[in-house]
Amino acid sequence: MLMRSSMCFPKDSIIIESNMGPRLNRLSLRVQVILALFVAYILHYATLPVPDDLNQIDRWTMRFVAMGVDGGRLAEKFETPFRVPIFNSVIWFLGAWGIRDVMHQDTFIDGVKVRIYEPKHKRPGPMAAIIYLHGGGWVYGDTGSYHGLTGYLASELRIVVVSVDYRTPPTHLFPAAIDDSTKAAVWFLQHAAEYNVDPTRIAVVGDSCGGNLAAAVTQRLTFQPKYKHLQKLKFHGLIYPVLQSFDFNLPSYQQSGDKSTLIVRKEMMMEFWSVYMFGDHRLVKHFQTNNHTTAEAKTDSFASKVISHDNLPRQYLYDPYTPPGASRIGNEEVYNQIKETLFDPDFAPLMRENLTGLPPAYVLTAQHDLLRDEDILYTQRLQKAGVDVTWNHYQHGVHGIFSMFAVPGVNIAAGRECMRDFIKYAREKLQCVEDCKL
Repeated sequence: MLMRSSMCFPKDSIIIESNMGPRLNRLSLRVQVILALFVAYILHYATLPVPDDLNQIDRWTMRFVAMGVDGGRLAEKFETPFRVPIFNSVIWFLGAWGIRDVMHQDTFIDGVKVRIYEPKHKRPGPMAAIIYLHGGGWVYGDTGSYHGLTGYLASELRIVVVSVDYRTPPTHLFPAAIDDSTKAAVWFLQHAAEYNVDPTRIAVVGDSCGGNLAAAVTQRLTFQPKYKHLQKLKFHGLIYPVLQSFDFNLPSYQQSGDKSTLIVRKEMMMEFWSVYMFGDHRLVKHFQTNNHTTAEAKTDSFASKVISHDNLPRQYLYDPYTPPGASRIGNEEVYNQIKETLFDPDFAPLMRENLTGLPPAYVLTAQHDLLRDEDILYTQRLQKAGVDVTWNHYQHGVHGIFSMFAVPGVNIAAGRECMRDFIKYAREKLQCVEDCKL
């Protein structure tokens, strides 16, 4: 005889069980879509072109880094709160290795937030110091994301490093960053003895927009009378610095500005300049057509002479390159709003007319960098002004190589080479000891 079970289940449990299948199916479908998009994202970057003269490993490294950078830009387009953390994480990861025997503290000097590194095992006598101004387009980057790089410099050179966390836009517009950087540099020059630092062995160094600030701070300390009593800097280091926003049609902008595997591209640089000035992207559409000045300014102003393409060595005028045309367009209304800032050397250090008297300069340029040409033009002007210049140009280099020297898998040959060269120069100029371990 067949027995029927009297066991029964509550209705609500039966409902839950009956709905689990469709829910799992929907979840599975979402996971599949996400995985498919992720794979497509990777495959897209796997096929993107990179500079032909990079070796195979460096090519894949550039694609990998571009994925991280564009992840931040994608987050920005969707107005998520993750864009700054993503960019800063990429910067941090590139230089996160190589720190040893260094201690640091976060503090404020003259109201400016800084991170100060000191060797754990100090040698007898005063040390040297570098005041470091981080990159990131004035928008990204901070002392935390640059911890690996600045800590490495302190470790390798056995010196004090002051990493400046200057205020950034869009909350704090120009000249907040240069003012903070100047205040930090002045304070440390005046109080170097408190950190057992020899004030005659202090340098200011910065990369990218930090190179802009390093150039501007050094100009202020050199030429403004109120700083004449301060000890002169031992040198200033300009690592592929951002120096001008007058001409976005230089050969290097044409050759490297639109390559999606390069860390900094033309559109990004235009956004950085616009945000630095106004806190938004209002100038980008004018920058894109080089239409933010006037026809007259393009031919007759001081800037047109300083940034003349004819001043560049012939080897940099290669395809793709189109010389400035005879019909130079412009927008007088926009130009009148921004020309005072465009020519302000605190904003664009290339625009200072007289560079005579600046301390020794270390300039790093990279072949595949849209900033290459303005850096070469500034280097030429420094040399003509009688400044002691050491210029290292990396034929296989890209923007960002100064941070791409340590982490396995995301370091490139030019990154390791340029860091070795800088360490050697800084050690000699600052009279440091220890051999470079790179």
